[in-house]
Amino acid sequence: MPCKINNNSDYNISEIENLIQDLFSFSQNRFGFKEEPVLNLISDDNNTSPLGKTAHYDPNSMEIAIYVDGRHPKDIMRSFSHELVHHNQNLKGEFANIVGQGGSNYAQTNPHLRKMEKEAYLKGNMCFRDWEDGYKSSNPNILNERRIYKMSIKDWKDKELNLLLNEKWGFSMNLDKLNEAKEKKPDFADIDGDGNKTEPVSKAAKDKKTKGEDDKPKKKAKKGEVPAGLKKHQEKQKKKQVMKEQEEDKTTEVAAELTRIDDIRKAIQQGLASQFPGAVLDNEATQKIIDVVLDAAAKAPTSLKTQAKNALDHYQVDATPTSRKDDPDQGGSQGGATDFNESRRRRAKKKILKNR
Repeated sequence: MPCKINNNSDYNISEIENLIQDLFSFSQNRFGFKEEPVLNLISDDNNTSPLGKTAHYDPNSMEIAIYVDGRHPKDIMRSFSHELVHHNQNLKGEFANIVGQGGSNYAQTNPHLRKMEKEAYLKGNMCFRDWEDGYKSSNPNILNERRIYKMSIKDWKDKELNLLLNEKWGFSMNLDKLNEAKEKKPDFADIDGDGNKTEPVSKAAKDKKTKGEDDKPKKKAKKGEVPAGLKKHQEKQKKKQVMKEQEEDKTTEVAAELTRIDDIRKAIQQGLASQFPGAVLDNEATQKIIDVVLDAAAKAPTSLKTQAKNALDHYQVDATPTSRKDDPDQGGSQGGATDFNESRRRRAKKKILKNR
C-alpha cells in the first residue's frame, strides 16, 4: 500500500513522487513494518538557517514532516529514509516511556535515544544507498532523462496577479503585434550602377570604389624610369647594405679600441719596468697594477709614476732586486700571461659594446 503524501509546500513533487513511493516500498520490505506513516512536505519561510530543521517524526500520530525548501531531491528522500527507521522503532515500542526525555541535546544526554539515533543514521542512510543503486541498475536511462521543472503554485499565483494588475491599470500589451511581418524595406539609391536597389548604400559605395579601381588603367613606367616594384626592391637592398657596413665599422672600431688598450697596457708595463727595475712582479700582479693605474689616471690628474708607486704599495710588492733571467715570469716566454691578457681583452670588448 503506498504512503500517503500531503504536500503542504511550494515544492513541485511530480518529478519525485514515484521515487518516494518506490523508496517507501523498498524500506517497508527491508524493515518489515505493517502500518504506513503519513508524509507531510512543509515549507517554512522562517527556516532559513544553515543549521535549520530538516525533518522530524511524531510517534503519536505516526507522521513524518520534511522541510523541502531549497533542498536537493536526493536529500529529501534521504531524510525520508531516516525517519522511516524511527517509524519502525516506534512500531517496535522503542519510543515507550521517553515522554519528557527529549530536548535539544537528547542525542548526547540520553543513552537510549542516542542508540536509536545511531540506528536511524546507519540503517536509514544504507537503506537509501542500497535502494538508489538498485534503482539505477534497473533503470539505466534515468541518468539521461531531461529534468522537467514546472512552475510552482506560488510562481503561478504571482504571474496571474501580475497580469491582472497590469490589465487593471492599463499596462497590458498585446505582444502579438510584435510578431507581425515586417514592412518591406524601401529601395536604396543605385550609386554603383549595377541595378540593385535593395543593397545598402554603404555596400554600393564600396562596390563603386572597387569597380573604379579595376577600370582605371595601370600607369606604365616611362622610358628610362625604374618601375615602382623594382625601385622598392632596390631601396630594401640598399638599406640592408648600409646596415651591414655599419656593423662592419662597429667591429673595426671595437678591434681598434682593443688594440689601443693593449698598447697602453704595454706602455705602462714598460714604464713600470723602467721606473722600478728592482721590483719582483708576476704577471697577475702586473696586470692588476696596470688596472689600478688606468683607473686612477682616469679619475685624478696625477702622474703615472705616482699611481704606479701607490699600486706597488697597495699590492705590497717585494722590491728586492732580482735577475730578470732567473724569473720565469719576466723571461721571454710568458705563456701564463697570454691567457690572462685574452681574458682581459674579452672583458674590455664587452665593456666597449655595452657603453656604445
